[in-house]
Amino acid sequence: MRCVPDIGPKLAPVEEALRTVFIPAVLDLDTPIDDDFCMLLGEGEKQGGLALRNPVTGAVRLHKASLDANALLVTALLANENVMTGEHWKCVRKAGADYREGWVEMEELFLIDFGKEKGKKVAKRVERYEENSAWLSIIPSTLDGTEVTRDEWLDNIKIRYGHRPKGLPDRCDGCGKGFTVEHALSCKVGGLVGQRHDDVRDEWADLCTKATTFNRVSTEPPIKYGNGVSATCCDGAEEEGADLGDESRGDVGCFGFWKKRRFAIFDIRITDTDAKSYGTTKSAKLLERMEKEKKDKYSEACLERRRDFTPMVYSVDGMAGKEARAAERRLAAKLAGKWGRQYSKMVAFVKTRMALAVVRSNTLLLRGDRATSWRRRAPGGGEAAANVGITALHW
Repeated sequence: MRCVPDIGPKLAPVEEALRTVFIPAVLDLDTPIDDDFCMLLGEGEKQGGLALRNPVTGAVRLHKASLDANALLVTALLANENVMTGEHWKCVRKAGADYREGWVEMEELFLIDFGKEKGKKVAKRVERYEENSAWLSIIPSTLDGTEVTRDEWLDNIKIRYGHRPKGLPDRCDGCGKGFTVEHALSCKVGGLVGQRHDDVRDEWADLCTKATTFNRVSTEPPIKYGNGVSATCCDGAEEEGADLGDESRGDVGCFGFWKKRRFAIFDIRITDTDAKSYGTTKSAKLLERMEKEKKDKYSEACLERRRDFTPMVYSVDGMAGKEARAAERRLAAKLAGKWGRQYSKMVAFVKTRMALAVVRSNTLLLRGDRATSWRRRAPGGGEAAANVGITALHW
């Protein structure tokens, strides 16, 4: 495509094979691929696609970019003149930048039209593509903790494009309601929603440990104390007459995160921004509203004890709120200084790890067991424990 002019029409069989064989196999789809969906998949990850370019329509642009990149080199060769290496590389970089800028502009225009044509629900999903695609562009690595299983990848790619994953039951085994994707991601029966929350919490705690030290990080730090209960200061002394509201706890605490010698508390929340109860409210606005709810509830209590509070709010497909993104960048800066790595690479590393922690759990909620009837329980009055003690004394 770069070297041969007018090759696009001759690549039509390749495009047909991509549409009818390759894409259905990769996405595990049985339905035909329409033109709009095929064009969407040809976009970049941040524009909602998988960079599966159409060779027929892309050949002309690639060939022109190649001609522009080598213009100075060709001119020098034809005139039998010396090649100015520096000028040549400037020409190559400019041609590449112009090609990417033109392609991204075209993709953004297509996304706007795609959202308008498909309706408000699809448009709401389209607006998150730029913020929730980090897990798609990373190279899987066991050492970096960025690997995903086949089921995790397929489930989340179908959630991304509004398809129902295969192999799901018709009814929820926990509450008996219809088992839709929306219901699976929010049903609290069986404790799977809590496990998803704990997985994200543990991921953030692990990254904080890597950026600081093990002793500086804790989980479930106290935020407030019960009425009439005196709070304990850092030196162990008690505050007399403290009346600080109901007891509550954060998710992760890290000493020296935002400021030196100051404790920071993080509280995590994961929500399905596509839930019917949220209507067509933009996802960014929903995450901002939930951050405000967290801060209104806990910030004042934390500040009274000279602690920082940061809400970490994510959508179920990995989009982070403003506060969470700021915390990720701060953590990336600490990792870059500690490990001697580039800041931009550490930002991508932290962003990807947190996005993967969220999306991996979607498979757990879609395919996990919510039934709890098999679990054996002791009597509530403690009779079983008492009998065990008596039996042990007889022995």
